[in-house]
Amino acid sequence: MDGAVTTVVVQGGAADGSGVHVLLLPFPGMQGHANPMLQLGHRLAYHGLRPTLVVSRHALSTATTTSAPCPFPVATISDGFDAGGIASCPDTAKYLRRMEAAGSETLAGLLDAEARAGRPVRVLVYDSHLPWARRVARGAGVAAAAFMTQMCAVDLVYAEVWAGRAALPLADGGALRGRLGVELGPDDVPPFLAAPQWYPAFTESALSQFDGLEYADDVLVNSLRGCFLTHCGWNSTIESIATGVPMVAMPQWADQPTTAKYVESAWGIGLRMRKGLVKREEVERCISEVMEGERKQEYRRNAAQLRHRAKEAMQEGGNSDKNITEFAAKYLSM
Repeated sequence: MDGAVTTVVVQGGAADGSGVHVLLLPFPGMQGHANPMLQLGHRLAYHGLRPTLVVSRHALSTATTTSAPCPFPVATISDGFDAGGIASCPDTAKYLRRMEAAGSETLAGLLDAEARAGRPVRVLVYDSHLPWARRVARGAGVAAAAFMTQMCAVDLVYAEVWAGRAALPLADGGALRGRLGVELGPDDVPPFLAAPQWYPAFTESALSQFDGLEYADDVLVNSLRGCFLTHCGWNSTIESIATGVPMVAMPQWADQPTTAKYVESAWGIGLRMRKGLVKREEVERCISEVMEGERKQEYRRNAAQLRHRAKEAMQEGGNSDKNITEFAAKYLSM
């Protein structure tokens, strides 16, 4: 870490000091975690809050001049690897430890600097995989809210293990069948839980995201043609759902196998490729089945219905819109 001074850079939007100030802290170096946070920032700004996006120093230093400007202020903290970011540290456990130390120090400095500048932060919205951010916010007298970027079924599986209602290693999701609405087999469970001895740092990170969270009655839940071949990252899955396009799922790891299970078995909007090294014949088989097979109309119909439900949730008065409106109103009234 190159010192504890925190840099604030304004890009796009103006930091005019009006509105309730909210910091948005995605997981450093993970674009798939940053994009949903940006979308949330747009919605919060629409409802009268004043968001500031927090990125690592390395991320800001590597941003190109051709990149689309952020519509609101950008602030930096350190992840402990200012020169190379997460890619410069192949040891995941080491990166997470150093990020927590450097991130805690520089985030505390940022909160203090904003308060002294007359821009006190009212609430920190942080990636749930950064539980230390909640402790820093509370230490500064700032409210904190976790933002989960994976599908809620994956978070539920992690939460059941964290709460002690499911034991590791979690060979399958049979014990959670009643809660998940679909039966998970050994290949459908996140590998961090199925084989925690292989991924100790990731397992600890996945489970620690629930540390310190308070009980809440409600939770804020995060045109193509033919079909969409996807690794089942949550961003890609949401994009496909939003356009009403059936999917061919090729999951790799983390939350992706569980998402693929829902695509095929729970929602009925696509096929999952066979496990193992995927050959061109398997890709052709799945695409042909989704686009030309006997169930093609069923896939399209289910995808269209899911798209309609997603649009309803996002529209004024929908579930998603109501949740964001209530979240914004809570801090606007403080």
